[in-house]
Amino acid sequence: MNAVSLVDLIAAVGSIAALGFLIVGSRPRPLKPEITLFTFILILTISHDIGNFMEWADLSNWFDPVEDYMEVLTAGLWAFFFYTYLQELTESKLREVQELDEKILDGSPVAFVLRDADLKILKTSKAFEKVTGYDPASVLGRKTDEFMSDLPGKEELDARLAKVLQTGEPLGPTEVVAPSPVPRYIRENIFPVKDTTGKVINTLSVLEDITEQVRTEMKLREVQELDEKILGSSPVAFVLHDPEMRIVRVSSAYKKVTGFNEREVVARKPEEFMPPGPRMESIVRRLRYVREQGVQVGPQDIESPIAGRHLRETILPIFDSQRKVVNILSVLEDITEQKNAQDALEESEARYRMLFDGIHDGVVVHEMTEDGLPGRFLEVNRTFCAMTGYAREELLKMSPMDLNETIPMEDSRRIRSSLVEGASVSFERTLVTKAGMMLPCEMNAHSFQMGERRVILSVVRDITERKQAQDRIKSSLAEKETLLREIHHRVKNNLQVISGLLNLQSHYLADDGARSVFKESQNRIKTMALIHEELYQREDLSRINLAEYINGLARNLMASYSIQSGRISLVMDLEDADIALDTAIPCGLIVNEIVSNSLSHAFPGNQSGQIKIDFKTRDPGNYELTILDDGIGLPPELNVKETRTLGLRLITILAEQLGADLHIERNGGTVFRLTFQEYLEAGTEMY
Repeated sequence: MNAVSLVDLIAAVGSIAALGFLIVGSRPRPLKPEITLFTFILILTISHDIGNFMEWADLSNWFDPVEDYMEVLTAGLWAFFFYTYLQELTESKLREVQELDEKILDGSPVAFVLRDADLKILKTSKAFEKVTGYDPASVLGRKTDEFMSDLPGKEELDARLAKVLQTGEPLGPTEVVAPSPVPRYIRENIFPVKDTTGKVINTLSVLEDITEQVRTEMKLREVQELDEKILGSSPVAFVLHDPEMRIVRVSSAYKKVTGFNEREVVARKPEEFMPPGPRMESIVRRLRYVREQGVQVGPQDIESPIAGRHLRETILPIFDSQRKVVNILSVLEDITEQKNAQDALEESEARYRMLFDGIHDGVVVHEMTEDGLPGRFLEVNRTFCAMTGYAREELLKMSPMDLNETIPMEDSRRIRSSLVEGASVSFERTLVTKAGMMLPCEMNAHSFQMGERRVILSVVRDITERKQAQDRIKSSLAEKETLLREIHHRVKNNLQVISGLLNLQSHYLADDGARSVFKESQNRIKTMALIHEELYQREDLSRINLAEYINGLARNLMASYSIQSGRISLVMDLEDADIALDTAIPCGLIVNEIVSNSLSHAFPGNQSGQIKIDFKTRDPGNYELTILDDGIGLPPELNVKETRTLGLRLITILAEQLGADLHIERNGGTVFRLTFQEYLEAGTEMY
């Protein structure tokens, strides 16, 4: 066996193995034509290789007659098989590429439309319906004007397609409007499709839906137009600079706030139209800083080129997508009125502060809670700080409650009630100073609304000297009252001594008339002594209870005349009234004279009767005193005002001193009625 026969044997074995694998592996599925052909070729190859092996191995020559024919047939079949296999492989790869193209085209949001030379649609991508609103199946084989008869500019579309077919050059982009149920804006590019010879056989239209973009641009234009209107009507001026600080644009308010026309400043730098000086240099410096640092400057107040005008300037950088400063925007607001108002307010506040701090009394403003309690101090003046010893900053962290001594509850309720009702109220308080000293103060407080809160304004006056003066006066008054009581006591004693002397002297008189005169004088002295006794016993040394005084006086008179018991009765109806001493003394003397006259002359012999005294208040400060008896009465011919009788003359004089109206009635006795007002000082001289 030589090497050639061994190769043929190995080839035959390999072919047999390939055939067995093919048969076993193809059983589960039906045999395809190419597999059948391949099987047949393998059988011929095996036969040929076995024949060659046997021939070269000198085993048999039975295959020689057909060997040459089998070699030719096997070679031809192998050639045919490989040609067929390569062709199928190429077509398979082409189908894969086409399928991939289909997936790419159908997955793209851009629509593709393939037309033939007659401008009829051959194929569309899936996005065609989304972009145009038409079903792709309904447009195949049709021209555009056959299903979009209302398309604006359809003649221009046909002309563009024809131009691409004729020139072989792409055309576009062109914007068209597809009148689908909702109009859509489309950007179209047309490309030629050529065969292998370079001839244009089709056109490919690429349609991109730009509806949102167009609508966005329309909105942007509307916004820009609105911005133009706003900027044009705004009182605030806007100035746009380029990176070189040249003015690109100004709003209509620019002239009003600066005095420069638009044509004077556009395309020029500030130093090219502004007068040289610190103002121009400051503007250039701020613009340069914003350009170089990319940060906002301002707002800050500057002076306008127009004399007397004030501006508030803010300079802002405008960046591109790379954060590079491409423009500078200056915003200028005219704040002249605001500035003038601010200056006036500051001047007013300065005057207020000067007056507020210049007041010699303490002035404070503090909060008031809903229930009227004092809250935190809002403002205090210098005088109050000096009074309390605290600094202003310390007091603004405190409230009046931190300075007050314990306040009586009833007094506190009264003050709070008045302040809640919005009334003014005055009261005294003792403040505790920083040094711990007690500071008596008089406060005048008033509540009012300040903004959204209720506050209290209080004027605080240091009354230390007043209190000290009052204490001195009280002390002096107490001493004088003690002295005055002692005087009244001594006057009373002296009058009693005089009365006693008259009484002793009367015992040495033999004449009854003289003794009667002594007795009347003694009663008058007792009347005045009784006044001093009453005053000595009272707290108030300037006023006396007239009812108590008349009651004591009348009973003393009854006792002094030694009237037989039960013969003459005394009836008194007296209202309590405290009257001035200057009124009480004349009233007492009048009662003394009238009662003495009745006891002496109204009931001669042992005639019995009644004396009645009434005293009442008609209205505050007006009084009525009535003294009557039911005796024999005054003689009809007697004129009281012209009589020489001392007692009756005294009655008339004392009535005039009181300024009283005196009425005398003589009907069944005698009635003396006096109406008078309280008399505060004596001025009528008795003679």
